[in-house]
Amino acid sequence: QTLAANAETSPWFQWIVKAESEKRLEQVLNEAYYNILSTLKLNGVERNELITDTWIEAYRAAFTTKRECLGILGWAKGFATGMHTFEAPSDSVRDSISRLPALAIWGSADKTLQAKHFIPLFRAAFPSGLVCELPHAGHYSPEDAPDAIGALISLFLEFYHLSNSSGITNLEPA
Repeated sequence: QTLAANAETSPWFQWIVKAESEKRLEQVLNEAYYNILSTLKLNGVERNELITDTWIEAYRAAFTTKRECLGILGWAKGFATGMHTFEAPSDSVRDSISRLPALAIWGSADKTLQAKHFIPLFRAAFPSGLVCELPHAGHYSPEDAPDAIGALISLFLEFYHLSNSSGITNLEPA
């Protein structure tokens, strides 16, 4: 339900469905090495000044052959054809997971996996989890806000390390 609601306004998911209906999805994604920048832009790269030949090469290096494109194609095709299913955890697993320390760092400008759809899922899974939204970061938030993300992760790890070494349990965010 969440993924479908997200897809209604996500340019990337809309493109996947259209390309599959036009029988172009496999052809395009099997050539991800050549069109990786289009894919990245459709997903929402926010900081265009980062896009250099070196940057593009780093992203496309994983997709040089059809075999290396199987993951990106499988995910897109599975979504477009409605073949993806997500297993619901048992009550005991859900309970165990809900007590784990968790941090979600979300780029508010992410047009592909929109915060309004996915942060509620995170909050449901991790009621005591921390959520940090970065207003000027998109789908590639580590590219858009590397210093902020690094600082947030460091603070999170330090907080839980200190609390565990002090014997504090059942931490709740302030």
